[in-house]
Amino acid sequence: GLGPSEFETSERVALAKRTLRVLMVGQVLASAGFASSVAVGVLVAKDLLGGDTFAGASGAAVTVGGAVASLLLAGVMAARGRRPGLVLGYGVAMIGALIIVFGAQQRSFAVFILGSLLFGQAQGANQLARYAAADLAPADQRASYISNLLFASTFGGVLGPLLVGPAQRVGAALGLWKLTGPYIVAIGFFAVA
Repeated sequence: GLGPSEFETSERVALAKRTLRVLMVGQVLASAGFASSVAVGVLVAKDLLGGDTFAGASGAAVTVGGAVASLLLAGVMAARGRRPGLVLGYGVAMIGALIIVFGAQQRSFAVFILGSLLFGQAQGANQLARYAAADLAPADQRASYISNLLFASTFGGVLGPLLVGPAQRVGAALGLWKLTGPYIVAIGFFAVA
């Protein structure tokens, strides 16, 4: 049979592989939800403003939100662990998506931008998930685990814009402005991630 240290090692490897699979699914979903929403964010901003001049502010707000999230979520993860940090990041992003939908429905650019700042938390959580993969990985496989998550997020990033059309139909079916549909779908994806 296996000795105690060999058993602990095999259990740790099995846990690391299971964690990697869970994180990869989360990355695909969260990246798809994020990418589909960011793809329409400029269109929402342009419509709310009635022109192109500050339409890029939505992307800037999401980027700033992601940068701030990385700092804040890293602190949470250092104190409480990776899972609570990821849950917090995706949870705040879900609230941000709801605020975006509300702001868009109310035709309020300021509320839309506030939601976009919070929505950026998803990007921070996605980036920090790579460290969760590396935490449990055997030392000689850390780079491989991280690259698997990068691949999964790339796959989600490509899938996301393909979902814009169906997500817009979801928004319209719910009686909302169709451009808010990707944010509604993102909420579901973040919840699963």
